[in-house]
Amino acid sequence: MLKAKLGMRWIVVMACVIMAFGVIGVCGIHASALEDFYVSQIQKAREEQAAREREYILYQEALADFQASQIQKGIEEQAAREAEVAAYQESLNVFYESQILKGEEERAAALTEIEEKIALAAAKAAEEAAAARAKVDEMKAAQAAGKEQSVNAAQEAAVPQAVETEK
Repeated sequence: MLKAKLGMRWIVVMACVIMAFGVIGVCGIHASALEDFYVSQIQKAREEQAAREREYILYQEALADFQASQIQKGIEEQAAREAEVAAYQESLNVFYESQILKGEEERAAALTEIEEKIALAAAKAAEEAAAARAKVDEMKAAQAAGKEQSVNAAQEAAVPQAVETEK
């Protein structure tokens, strides 16, 4: 019976040893699998981190490009506005110059018209003055002729009186 008990214990010990080796083997396999899992998770996390960093870098580059394009667009819009203002100012200057020239032309035309009216009035006044002088001269001539006639008439009247007085 001792042999049987020893045999049974032997079998139990061997079974325990086999189970221990099995547990160790399973644990080793699980540990190896767990290590592989952790390594793959760490590798996956690193790849995801690298991908996020690449995305962030691409985002930063895209943002910088966008900001540069917005700045360039703003500069171009500002230049266009300045060109538009300059063109408007130039057209305004041309308009003012044309108005000034138009005003000068109108003033010159008005001055010419006034000068023509003055010249016509002066010519008319000269004609009237000449006519008045002619009348004055005629009147003086008539007066002189009238005095002469009066003198002649007085002389003629005096001669018959003198003749009568002598008679």
